[in-house]
Amino acid sequence: MGKLISLRKYTESVKLSPLMVQALRAACKMQSNHIPFGQANLAGSFIPLLKRGCIDYKTIIHNGEKELTCYVTTRGLKALGKAGFNETCKKK
Repeated sequence: MGKLISLRKYTESVKLSPLMVQALRAACKMQSNHIPFGQANLAGSFIPLLKRGCIDYKTIIHNGEKELTCYVTTRGLKALGKAGFNETCKKK
């Protein structure tokens, strides 16, 4: 018989502080306006949001140079929705 895998990680809700909600809403607005954002723009909430899976980053190659780009994840949008905010971020 196979090993059982707990789905708790995928079903529990994301707990966000008011500062994290504010930073996530700002990130969503920047993403919708095609403005790159990162750790400097999110006022100390970058690492907590990254650990909770609300934002993520990917490496892109632009003109032969590697650059990191951040984006708001679906989990982040769902967390904002549960907090009472109806944000619509355009995905990159």
